[in-house]
Amino acid sequence: MAADDPDVRARAAGYASRVDTLTASCLYRPDLAAVLVRPESITAWAADAGAQASTAGLAEALEEWSGVPVGAVTPG
Repeated sequence: MAADDPDVRARAAGYASRVDTLTASCLYRPDLAAVLVRPESITAWAADAGAQASTAGLAEALEEWSGVPVGAVTPG
């Protein structure tokens, strides 16, 4: 995951053992604030800078591709 947004980094913190987080920029998409890339190089989630809810959908994408976060309480 490439992100320089503190909210995005906080959301991804529970996946630190499964998801690498780094800061990067994209020459062709300067408005891109964060991107979650699957192991086969397919974008699972992305957000533009200044988006109203930059983490919208990120929790779902992280859980779908990386399971539940460390420390999560699951029913059952």
